[in-house]
Amino acid sequence: MAVPLTIDPCVDTSERRVVDLTRYGVSCVPVLGATRFRHKVEDVEEHVHEGCLEITYCKRGHLAFESEGRVYPFLPGSVFVSRPDQPHRMRENPQGTRTNYLLFRLPKRGQTVLNLPARESKCLVERLLALPSRLFQGNARIEADFRKLFDICDSDEVGVFRSLNLNSVVLDLLLNVIACSVNAPVAFSSDALRSLFDEIREQPWRTWQIDELTRQTGLSPSTLRTRFKALTGLSPHGYVVSCRIQRAKAMLSKGGESIGELALSLGFASARHFSSAFKLATGLSPRQWARTNA
Repeated sequence: MAVPLTIDPCVDTSERRVVDLTRYGVSCVPVLGATRFRHKVEDVEEHVHEGCLEITYCKRGHLAFESEGRVYPFLPGSVFVSRPDQPHRMRENPQGTRTNYLLFRLPKRGQTVLNLPARESKCLVERLLALPSRLFQGNARIEADFRKLFDICDSDEVGVFRSLNLNSVVLDLLLNVIACSVNAPVAFSSDALRSLFDEIREQPWRTWQIDELTRQTGLSPSTLRTRFKALTGLSPHGYVVSCRIQRAKAMLSKGGESIGELALSLGFASARHFSSAFKLATGLSPRQWARTNA
């Protein structure tokens, strides 16, 4: 059973930002958020946001939403929307993920949103609740609107004029979401590229030469690097190292191998090379991580 999830509106780190727009006069948006993960984030359980629509825009990453037994591929440029009665969770949240999202609180009887007249407010909410698809291709204006909302919050402008600007941009964003909801979702990468991602995750210790990767996918080296960056946020080499680190965590939690043995079994040139890569990805040395997660 999905659990209600409340997002802390006071999170501001280098990897995650959350702003409560109700503090700035946008009563229907309790959460405006952005993520920029430098390492893989553990999956959360399936949840709902009571009384709110969640609208998420993917800027970077090879992601997937799971909802009621169905998996939705969530690639750069995609928009994913969940109503209050639709349980969901981000099933994959790898290193390099970048998203923007907001929670839109549905009005109660007699209430309006974004300072709109009652008729216009009712029309907007009805359209949002009747989107033809949960997953669809967004556009550059959606990304720009998210960026503009954060810029306004960070500006020196205060009072009614800031509230007016924020309400206007939120309305523009929602209208763009409605307009884009008829678009087909962003297509998956080719079967060969998807297969390659799976192979690297399963065999991260292998020496993955760029020539082998291009032969396997049929892509040129430059196109391969571009596709990897767009879908994972990483270069091919960076993705291999990320998969090795994930496998190292699983092996460290079991114990039984020295750091040197572990490094060589995962394809690193030395224990020092492995330790440096591990600390860069997690902020901890392998031994420190093992003690913390024993």
